[in-house]
Amino acid sequence: MDGKTVKAGVMKVLQGIRRKQGFPNEALSRSTVALKLEKFDSQMGLVATIKIARELGITIPDKTNIFVSKDGRQCLTVQQSVDRILESVQAA
Repeated sequence: MDGKTVKAGVMKVLQGIRRKQGFPNEALSRSTVALKLEKFDSQMGLVATIKIARELGITIPDKTNIFVSKDGRQCLTVQQSVDRILESVQAA
């Protein structure tokens, strides 16, 4: 699995969630920080993680928060989330 594929899956899921939340034309990019988007909280992050895993056909370990740094101090950009997903897939 490569970064381009993972990024496409992450963007597809996030855009779908944003449409359902009433933000159909919101521009998302690799520098978007999902947890800083309006109405996107930690519970929505969990839902997004499950949907991303399904979209990509992978398993993301239960304790892996793809939207927050490992130390829990920083919300991640889409690109950082992609890197986190790739890392968790390679470690499995």
